[in-house]
Amino acid sequence: MKFINRFTYHTLIQIKNSSAAQKIYADVGCTRLVMYMLNFFFRKGYIFGYMYLTAYTVRVFLKYYKDKGILTSISFRLAKPTFTFKSLKYLNSLYLFNYLYLFSTSKGFLTLEEIFNNNVNVGGILYFYITL
Repeated sequence: MKFINRFTYHTLIQIKNSSAAQKIYADVGCTRLVMYMLNFFFRKGYIFGYMYLTAYTVRVFLKYYKDKGILTSISFRLAKPTFTFKSLKYLNSLYLFNYLYLFSTSKGFLTLEEIFNNNVNVGGILYFYITL
């Protein structure tokens, strides 16, 4: 599990750096976890889309707003993420709604808003957050 998390972490950094460099697209490695995150970005409108190049590579088409990459504001909880489970009680006490947090839960990938608004009584692993 650590390898998958580390791979996903480096993939997100690669997408963030490509967005900061104002590239049209970024070619990244493909795992199921990365595909879930790309679907999440697409649903939220952070990327134009993606297409498979090979069975292990995906091309992500990046979006920009006022000459700034939307995904350049991806941040991680720590300098090196620990990917530890956060309980619902911890989520209630710590996080604010001026960020878009993405958690991996037993119900799938959910934002903090979705966890609270849908009364999903589960915690999750914080992967990253985006400054709104």
